[in-house]
Amino acid sequence: MLLQGADEEIMDTLLSLPLDDIPLDILLQDFADYANLDDDLLGSLSDSDHDDASELALEEEEDRSFDIGLDEELAGLDDMLFEMELENSPNWEVQDNESRNSESEGGDGDESGDWVDEAVIGSSHHSSRSFSRFIAESLQNLYSSRYLKSRKEGVRVSPQLPDFLSTVKHTRPDVFRQDIRISPRTFDTLVEWLENDPVFSSRGTQAQLPVDYQVAIVLYRFGHSGNASGLDKVARWAGCSKGMVVLATRRVLTAILRPSFREEMISMPTAQEKKEAKHFSAKRSKCKEWGEGWCMVDGTLVPLFARPHWYGESYFDRKSNYSMNVQIINTPDLRIIDCGYGFTGSTHDASAWEKTWIYAHHEKVFEDNEFIWADSAYPIETWVVAPYKKPDSDRPDNTFFNNHVSMIRIRSEHAIGFLKGRFQSLKALRVNIVDAKSHKYATYWILACIAVHNFALRCEKIEKAHQADVSEHHHNNASLPDPFDAFFPKSTLRLIRRRKQRHRHQLQHSLTSIRNNMQRQAPTERTGRAARIVALSAARTRREELKDILINKWCPN
Repeated sequence: MLLQGADEEIMDTLLSLPLDDIPLDILLQDFADYANLDDDLLGSLSDSDHDDASELALEEEEDRSFDIGLDEELAGLDDMLFEMELENSPNWEVQDNESRNSESEGGDGDESGDWVDEAVIGSSHHSSRSFSRFIAESLQNLYSSRYLKSRKEGVRVSPQLPDFLSTVKHTRPDVFRQDIRISPRTFDTLVEWLENDPVFSSRGTQAQLPVDYQVAIVLYRFGHSGNASGLDKVARWAGCSKGMVVLATRRVLTAILRPSFREEMISMPTAQEKKEAKHFSAKRSKCKEWGEGWCMVDGTLVPLFARPHWYGESYFDRKSNYSMNVQIINTPDLRIIDCGYGFTGSTHDASAWEKTWIYAHHEKVFEDNEFIWADSAYPIETWVVAPYKKPDSDRPDNTFFNNHVSMIRIRSEHAIGFLKGRFQSLKALRVNIVDAKSHKYATYWILACIAVHNFALRCEKIEKAHQADVSEHHHNNASLPDPFDAFFPKSTLRLIRRRKQRHRHQLQHSLTSIRNNMQRQAPTERTGRAARIVALSAARTRREELKDILINKWCPN
């Protein structure tokens, strides 16, 4: 009965609401409060219309869904109902007065119910439309301000970053270094270098996090791998949102990769540093001529935590991992002076080496007879010395040469291990490569780790220079007697000396036979091939010269 006076649009709206779940008495009571109806009228309405409303709802239930999309169904309905209410407002008072007068004249209950049904409900469009609007507005307010399901309260964990920067940095520097991966003094120096970068200047009204907070977040991500470097873990540790972690990472990467910082940290050694590097090579090999090799090159793979979606096959390396190839050129003090980056895991070390800065400018980098040490994966040049490959490496003299080359070139492995040990995110880089942009982001991450690592090496070297106890400790260690002389008996030492002498005699005999065979062979004519053959011959000659110098130094006569 309530729907007889409503137009089609209002009927569609009301029939879409789940009114069967709400008792009719409650709806009529709300409508009576809204329309100022008395109890007799309410009773007659509930008796006569309860069955009709139920049957109508049951018939429409099969054809209509109960999806209450109030935002779409009630669009523009409020304005239309308000205009209709203004048009019918004068008639409402007249109908209300007539109903009161008629009720005072008397009549039985059935006639009163029929009269109310015809006069109030049947003839008055205002009652049904006002009631439908009342229901619609009530439900709309309900769904706009309340959740019908219980809300789970999030568990907040107290962040550790503020305590690290305020207390742990000053009281427990060892614990600070475990998470931040650099010493407190180095951290403060790094913040001073980066805090004036324009990327940390806020353009809007919202202020950024302090620079030391952002740098600490990034160093924490650099220094952890696996789940420890995930956004959830880092956000809880820092006490900020995951979006802030991503934003701080991009800002700090931008500041680190500025040419003013990157080129300062990854650069050629000074004259004094080169002199110290030459001294290391000469001392380790006991050959002054070997001291001309003051740097070494090697490649390393940075594994990815997942297969890239962007040319994923090209990232598959020889170790059956998806990774990125990085070329590391360092000096014996483990400082990285150049690097090749941006290569996929399937790229060969020799191909990636040709893209480095030192390879392109080797004529300026290496003066006179200087050269660089490399492993057997790199092609030899007059300025690149690498070990012998099989089957040449099986010869005793070549084996002796390879062993001494490895004694010097091992510092390249140490440099790579030191880098990945400090920033363990390079053991399993958590960057999802889906396009060229994300590939560059992974490359920037690796390059930033190398730059900060070199910065830390420089600062820690200065710190050690100011520690008197460290220098005294090294002095005491240098003055200690040889532990082998004190531990081994004299008979054992004599046996070791005899074995060394026997090895030298065998080596001298092998060298003599090889030289005799070379003299018997007729010199080959140069056929004028490509320049690569001439360069390769010169490189082999240079390596043979270094081998002869080594053997003559260790095995005279």
